[in-house]
Amino acid sequence: MSYQEVETQANKWMESQAALHNPNQIAGGNPLNIIAGMGNKGISSCIGLQWKYRIDAVDGQIQAMAKNMTDAERKSTYLNVRLIY
Repeated sequence: MSYQEVETQANKWMESQAALHNPNQIAGGNPLNIIAGMGNKGISSCIGLQWKYRIDAVDGQIQAMAKNMTDAERKSTYLNVRLIY
């Protein structure tokens, strides 16, 4: 394969791919580990859109629990969240 053929094929592949962001980013994941790989653009977009609705439920539960905590407890409490489906 020539360089130009390889470049054309690589560009074609890249058009169908998207950077896969570590799903726990939105829930406080490691900010230095943002991109976990490449994957199908359509699937990635579909999964990513679901976070808009799921994160509201997570936020609501956290805020409800925080209401029952003292200021000192809120300042010293850290979340250890495991997201499962």
